[in-house]
Amino acid sequence: MARETAHKYFESIFEKRKNSKFPFPEGGDKKFRAHCLCTADLAEKIASKTPYLNPEKAYVYGLLHDYGRIKDEFNGEGFHGTVGYHEMMKEGYPDIAKICLSHCFYDEDIDLDNKPQSNEILFEAKEIVQTMTF
Repeated sequence: MARETAHKYFESIFEKRKNSKFPFPEGGDKKFRAHCLCTADLAEKIASKTPYLNPEKAYVYGLLHDYGRIKDEFNGEGFHGTVGYHEMMKEGYPDIAKICLSHCFYDEDIDLDNKPQSNEILFEAKEIVQTMTF
């Protein structure tokens, strides 16, 4: 995915949340924007100094790692990792989908009892993550 396309997807998060039942809380959109842009910038910088990484991909993946925040997981709309995974798979971006989910976990051995979300919500995430290569 090109950077320009990634920014369109990124901006769609704000539109979808603004028009949803659960928009970002006051100031939450600015914090979220800063978090994702900073993640993208840092990922690009690290990749540019690492010979086997692609800085452009790193920027895009960093920008969209929290794409699942199009839904509000704190109001029962689903875990942002799996929401982002499914949305990016549906759009035809499996590598970004993996980032949306895998950035939430250290490895594929997820201990469901040590997460703030319910086991029911995380069970699907665990099943998907166990099929990935970290």
